[in-house]
Amino acid sequence: MASALFLSRSFSSAWRSASASALHRTRYAVVLAGARALSHSSPLVSADTVHKLLRTPEALEEHGFSEMVVVDCCTTENWSEGCAWPPPVFAAAHVPGALPLPFDRKCKTETNDLLPPSTVDGALSLMGIGDKSLVVLYDAEHNLWASRVWWMMRYYGHAGARVMNGGLARWYQLGYPLEKSEAAKSFIATYADQKRAADPFQCSEVDGSWAISLAEMRESLGLNTHLVWDARSPAEFDGSGGPPNANKGHIPGAVNVEWTQLLNPETFEMLPREKIRQMFADAAGGDLKERALVTLCQKGIRGAFAALAAYHAGITDKPVLYERSMEEWGNATDVPMER
Repeated sequence: MASALFLSRSFSSAWRSASASALHRTRYAVVLAGARALSHSSPLVSADTVHKLLRTPEALEEHGFSEMVVVDCCTTENWSEGCAWPPPVFAAAHVPGALPLPFDRKCKTETNDLLPPSTVDGALSLMGIGDKSLVVLYDAEHNLWASRVWWMMRYYGHAGARVMNGGLARWYQLGYPLEKSEAAKSFIATYADQKRAADPFQCSEVDGSWAISLAEMRESLGLNTHLVWDARSPAEFDGSGGPPNANKGHIPGAVNVEWTQLLNPETFEMLPREKIRQMFADAAGGDLKERALVTLCQKGIRGAFAALAAYHAGITDKPVLYERSMEEWGNATDVPMER
């Protein structure tokens, strides 16, 4: 009887061990399948894949990433060092383990210039972001601000940035857990003591080919070297509405595909790449590869979303953002306009 009991217990123990091993293999296989969505040619990653990778991060190694850092871009537009920290909107609800963006989400200084490399270096290091980090960005406003931060990271040379498709709305829609963070002092301690990257990312060289200036825009019009995607509303585009720019209308030859047309209203995700390609091809009326693509809007936020969409759709592998957009062009005195 004792021998039989011993054998029974041994079999039960072996069965549990084998089952656990099989469960682990199954779980890892599922995660790997989800991680395969981490295409190096796509700037998007699904909420489902992010959820899987949070539970089993070892799958990241297959794609050359050392870790995943999730960044919440829901900070207030006019964030400064004197604001509440963490930001109230972040404290209310965020993806578990996410960190709030430690600078203004427009990625600009008080003088309306892009953040200097030293500021970006310090912020990314503080969040534990290194050269081989997968950086997942999201917000609660259709990823407008996450797109802006994605563009900024590509401009400063970090190729590991991805935008979580559908943002926080899609995460919530799928029933995934949300986390609250109300203890600001504890949170700052986490930043300072635990999140500094061992091998921090360094903005050693700005990739200026991701941006274009007013002078370069003016020159490109004369040479017909760029195709311009204006992501503003039709009313802003034709000059019948919009901000009080000195000059209403649009840049001559620009194509108007409003950024809101790029979203699935049911899932909040970006439309499939083929649909976006066709939509833009119909609007542009020609070969999308003939000229370099410039995206713009009023202040470079919706334009960054269009840049993300263009990259996602394969329209171009390097969308160029006119970062100052119509806020600058529409108030300049020596540039052409159409209505």
